[in-house]
Amino acid sequence: MSVFCLQGVQAECLCDLIDSVFSFERKGVVLTTLFFEMNMPDNLDAVRIDKWLWAARFFKSRAQAVLAIEAGRVQLHGERIKPARTVKVGDRVLIQREQERFELWVRNVTETRRSAPLARMLFDETPESLLARQTAAERRKYFVEPSQDIKARPTKRDRRDLEKWRDV
Repeated sequence: MSVFCLQGVQAECLCDLIDSVFSFERKGVVLTTLFFEMNMPDNLDAVRIDKWLWAARFFKSRAQAVLAIEAGRVQLHGERIKPARTVKVGDRVLIQREQERFELWVRNVTETRRSAPLARMLFDETPESLLARQTAAERRKYFVEPSQDIKARPTKRDRRDLEKWRDV
């Protein structure tokens, strides 16, 4: 059984500590830095970007992270990078994943993949990026894809109707 200490308060169980920190977060108090430093004992200054993206849960595997980096969908300070490039605290990372675009500031680095709430503490998303993602999600929610009406390949009759419509 591990005993953790948070500003002089001892917790017998990691679960109790997690619950207490996240209940404070819901109330607006931020204790995540101390909690994060306790649970991220790596003490690393820099980590490979592919490992950090995997640990921050942007990609399900390091191989997917490497493919995205090589395709130019991940940028560091606006520059295209290679998978072995190191990322450190304070770096600005741009990630393009399908229809989502993330603009982040690196808050902590680790090579270890942990739970989603702990992974969320690795970065801060810029307010502009967050707002852009929310508006894009709203647009997608109410947008109807025109190709959804097409059930199969157009028939000869459909083609003739389309030609009549074009000629008018």
